[in-house]
Amino acid sequence: MNNNLGALMSRKDLARFLSVGRETLAIWKSTQKYNLRFIKIGNRIFYRLADINKFIGVDENETDVEPLLDRKSAAKYLSKIKPTSPNTLAVWDCTKRYDLKPIKIGERAVRYRRAELDKFLYTLLQPF
Repeated sequence: MNNNLGALMSRKDLARFLSVGRETLAIWKSTQKYNLRFIKIGNRIFYRLADINKFIGVDENETDVEPLLDRKSAAKYLSKIKPTSPNTLAVWDCTKRYDLKPIKIGERAVRYRRAELDKFLYTLLQPF
C-alpha cells in the first residue's frame, strides 16, 4: 500500500492482497465482470480500500491489508496445529462445520483472513 496516496492500493498490491494475478485484475477491469471500482491516476490504476472491502464483503472501514490466504495456503497454515487439507477446508465451508469466515473472490475463488484462522486455532488450543 502506498501511504502517500492515502487509502489507495495499486493493482500489484491488490493482486498480492487477493492472491490473484495482476492479469486477472486487468481482465476484471476490461470486461467489467465485477463491480470493483478503480481510480485512474495518469496511466496507473488504483483501488480505494473501502471499495476493496465492499467487494470482498467486509466492513468498508476495515483497515487490515494483510494478504488473504488461498485455500491451499490456509490449509498449510492450519496444519501447524491441526492436520488440514484444502479439501477439508472446502468441506468445512460447505457444511459450515467451523466458522472460518471464508471470503469469496469472483465466482470460484475462496480466501481466508489469517486473523480468522488464528481465532480458530486459539479455540482448538483451549481446554474443554
